[in-house]
Amino acid sequence: MTIRTIPLLALGLMVAGPALAQAPTDNVIRCSGPFGKDSSFKLLQDTFGADNVTTEAYDGVEGETGEVTVVYAKDPTKRLEFTWLDDETKTGLAAVDVPGDSQWVSEAGMKNGATLADVEKINGGPFVMTGFDWDLGGAIIDAKDGKLVHQPGECLLGASFLPDDKTPEPVRSKVSGDGEFPSDSPDMKAVNPTVVQWSVFYPGEEMPEEAPPADDAAPADGTAPK
Repeated sequence: MTIRTIPLLALGLMVAGPALAQAPTDNVIRCSGPFGKDSSFKLLQDTFGADNVTTEAYDGVEGETGEVTVVYAKDPTKRLEFTWLDDETKTGLAAVDVPGDSQWVSEAGMKNGATLADVEKINGGPFVMTGFDWDLGGAIIDAKDGKLVHQPGECLLGASFLPDDKTPEPVRSKVSGDGEFPSDSPDMKAVNPTVVQWSVFYPGEEMPEEAPPADDAAPADGTAPK
């Protein structure tokens, strides 16, 4: 996992208690409770159990370092990575990242392994993404005001893609580099990309940036990179 910290204004609220918290049983992420904008480290402990909530250091893009809260760190199929608006108190949810092997699904159907067509269906139309094979490649940068940025609970959905590894280099090179590409363009469709990491996040001064495996990294924020 490679993700950049989000230096946003301190915001958040410690909520819930053990008697009220209840872990999801269906692996669906809904933008409420532990995944809501008022979530906190304590709420994650109350919901998933203190033994399942840990803190990890990471190396982000452009040499940045920081900490991320991890739920189910020992199980790649259930792993979730949380970043906070207030890093010191770990309150106010900024983003939940779902890395490649994790099987969590959004309420709208976003998941790892989703195709361009799958994500266009979720969005209600095409979107714009960055080219591959650079530090911030393969990310949705403009949802065209689609449903990705109009989710229940005031959250947004983002994703990072990688092309099919069997794509010939001359075909892949047409959608590589620091550029912007419509998801419905023939060149993008030709590389048959799939989601390798996705996120739920909340708007703020800066949006989360993700780095999927195989040296492709991307902001998954639905807006243009900073």
